[in-house]
Amino acid sequence: MDLFGIYQGLKHVHLQTLTKDRLEIILSTWIERGYVPSPAEVSDKEGVNFLGFKGKWSWPIRIGCLNPKDQIPKWSMKTIQCITKEDYYFVCVEFFKGLKGTKKSILLSIREGAEAAHIIMGLLQACYIRRALLMNSSRWEIIVEENNASDSTMEDWSVIVENGKRSAERDVSNLIDQMVEMGWMVKNILLSTQEQIRYSFVCD
Repeated sequence: MDLFGIYQGLKHVHLQTLTKDRLEIILSTWIERGYVPSPAEVSDKEGVNFLGFKGKWSWPIRIGCLNPKDQIPKWSMKTIQCITKEDYYFVCVEFFKGLKGTKKSILLSIREGAEAAHIIMGLLQACYIRRALLMNSSRWEIIVEENNASDSTMEDWSVIVENGKRSAERDVSNLIDQMVEMGWMVKNILLSTQEQIRYSFVCD
């Protein structure tokens, strides 16, 4: 029995499996450089601060549910209030004020019944939103710190969300096709227990 060959085969399949971090590397590369990296290329970047200079640490993206310990800015709450039964996810900003300062992040919350394609599109929109926030990072950091809920802030946030959604809708089909061509297993995304938590949409 060729144990080494079996090991190499399993390793290859493992590298093709999508996780949240791998998908984030793929999507950030797609947005910034216009191509889908191979499993080998992503593997080389895993564990390295690949996204640090593009905002992974200043605006990390979290997949999961709303955390009662975190605060949702009023201008971002509008995103949640506008959810419809056609939506399979929503994206909002959350922050926590502690002794070490304010920790802010982008939350991607997935609805029950969502498929892998919805998760890919949701994370793609979140990455586009992060890029927009980073383009004017000092302003948005002040807004979060002061919890500014002015009309202009709400309007600017709505524009960022809508632009991110349009960009994701424009890209997602071609993106997934190229991911398949590069050998990625796009039908299933390996998520942690917390990342698997879903919300339910209940009509009144």
